[in-house]
Amino acid sequence: MKIFMDALRDGIAIVEDLPQQYAGIKPYEIEPDSFSDSSYYRSLSKIFEEHEVVKFMYTNSRLSNNNVPHSIQKLRCRANFEALQFTPYIEELGRIIVNRLRSGGKPYIALHLRYEKDMLSFTGCDYNMTSAEVEELRSMRYSVQHWRYKKINGTERRLQGRCPITPRETVLFLTAMGYPSTTNIYIASGKIYGAHRLNMVREVYPNLHTHFTLSTKEELQPLVNYQNKLAAIDFVVARESDVFVYTHNGNMEKAM
Repeated sequence: MKIFMDALRDGIAIVEDLPQQYAGIKPYEIEPDSFSDSSYYRSLSKIFEEHEVVKFMYTNSRLSNNNVPHSIQKLRCRANFEALQFTPYIEELGRIIVNRLRSGGKPYIALHLRYEKDMLSFTGCDYNMTSAEVEELRSMRYSVQHWRYKKINGTERRLQGRCPITPRETVLFLTAMGYPSTTNIYIASGKIYGAHRLNMVREVYPNLHTHFTLSTKEELQPLVNYQNKLAAIDFVVARESDVFVYTHNGNMEKAM
C-alpha cells in the first residue's frame, strides 16, 4: 500500500481509510460503461455530488484507450508500472519458470494467443467454431451484464480485422517468420478455448510450455484458484522472454 501511495502521491490523493465522518456510510456502487473515455467519467460528477461515498465495481484498466489526455495516460502508466507490484512469491516463481525455460542456454518465445473463452465471447469472434461453441459463447456474452454489445455478427467482426487470429493461423505466422519446430514456446495466456485447438500448435511446435507444465503442484497451489495471479505469473515470464508475440484484433504483434 505504501509503495502504491508514494508512487502516485504527486498525481492523486489516496487514503488508507475513509475519514471518520464517512466511515459508516454504505458506498453507492457504480458499474461504469466499458471502453469509456475521460469525458464519461467527468460526466459522473452529479453522482459524486449526490452520494458521499462511491464505489466502482470495476474500471477499464487498458493501458491505452480512447485517446485519453496525456496527463491521465501518464498517471495510468505510473500506476501500472510503478505503483502496482506483484507479491514476492509471484515474482520469485516467475523467475523460477524463466530459469527452467532457459535451461541449457535455450531462448524462448512468449506467445499470447488471446483465444480464451471470455475474450471470444466478449468480441463475438466465433470463426470456424462448432454450433455448440457458438451458442456457448453467445450465452456467456448475454449473461455478463456490463458487457455492452450482445448481438454480434462474428463473420463481420473478423472481416473488419477485429478478431484474434486462430491457433492454426498463429502456426502459419510463426512458420513464415522462420521459427523452426524446435522453438521453445511459452503460452502466456489463459486456457485456450476449444478442446483440441492448442494441439494445432503443438503438432508443429512440440516444445510448448505453460505455467502448469513448468511448475510443481506444490508451487502453484497458492495461486491455482486465482486466475489473475496465474496471469501475473505469465506476465513475469513474458516480460523476461527473448521474443514476445501477441495476437490481437487480427494482427500479430512482436516485441523483441
